[in-house]
Amino acid sequence: MIFLVDYDRKKGELRLFKQFRNDQRAEAQRERLDIELSLNGSRASREVVLLEANDERTLHQSHQRYFKTTREILEAMSAMVSAIP
Repeated sequence: MIFLVDYDRKKGELRLFKQFRNDQRAEAQRERLDIELSLNGSRASREVVLLEANDERTLHQSHQRYFKTTREILEAMSAMVSAIP
């Protein structure tokens, strides 16, 4: 699966999250480029990326910062460390 992510760094908000099948790569790339071009010259602090993962759950684990607050990430890390014997 291919995932298009438009993330506002200043606000810590996910502005767009869209899923594409692997055979839709060209469409995903065009959509990412359209967003990048629309932001060109603006002062927006945004990340527009294409990411690949087997499924959405895996993506949420590997790229937590797009889906969780910093506090949530730190709490999850703290719980993992506490679970180590």
